[in-house]
Amino acid sequence: MTENLKTIEFSRNWWSYSFHLIIALGILTISIGIFNLISSWIFIFFLISTFATGIPLLVFASYIMISGKYWVNSLKNQQFPPNLDSASQDHDGFIVIHSLGFFNSISYPGFDILIQFFVSKKYPFKIYHCYNLEDFKSILKNKKAKYIWIFGHGWRGGITFKWTRKLSHLLTPNKTQFSYEKIQTDLEKYPRKLFIGQFHCNHIAKTIPDNISLPEILLDPSNDSYYYVTDWKMNTISIWVAVRQLLKEVKRNEVPVTFANEDQYAGGCSIF
Repeated sequence: MTENLKTIEFSRNWWSYSFHLIIALGILTISIGIFNLISSWIFIFFLISTFATGIPLLVFASYIMISGKYWVNSLKNQQFPPNLDSASQDHDGFIVIHSLGFFNSISYPGFDILIQFFVSKKYPFKIYHCYNLEDFKSILKNKKAKYIWIFGHGWRGGITFKWTRKLSHLLTPNKTQFSYEKIQTDLEKYPRKLFIGQFHCNHIAKTIPDNISLPEILLDPSNDSYYYVTDWKMNTISIWVAVRQLLKEVKRNEVPVTFANEDQYAGGCSIF
């Protein structure tokens, strides 16, 4: 089904290399020290550079993680307007691919600015929390979820659910992977999207033959559609920066004022 593929250009996000820069500076600084250059100005220069670069980046990344969790971990922020009917109204779907375990938890980078922006503009959205493949596929099949933002683990050609690792399988894979290319077997069930953003790692997986991005398969061919897929892995900072840049171009249909002004803080149970 190669006729369904759309040729795209992958974006370069230099912030994806930010933590690699810290590691490189640290290794270089340690190497200089090992070779007895501790008292030299070269060692002092790289030591200062490492701390001057690393500390602000780590502080910024921590802020992004804390802020994202604060905005997502609230019932009232799961969708807008609060009585959104996701089956009948066009909206943006913020998809979170959840992994389980302490080291696999999601930090929700970019959600602080996403939620604030969409609420302030009165643009409809819904956060979709996915814990398995069926959750994910059901969202893609929703024709009213016209704009898709995907967060979590993955590679260029798909998403990954990582599970809690036990001592019995420390050296074995403990994850579930889903290749976007598998969608093509039932492509008629998946409506085209006007925006697809892959805010997970987008490197080419050498151990997996499927490296076709989702925009190449599901993006609407019209001139109004657009996408975001990087050419490599992403981190907390690079995702936040990418979201911030994309929001400058986001234009949606505003929810009518009478509809948007309903009490967003109403109590009650909600399944999302």
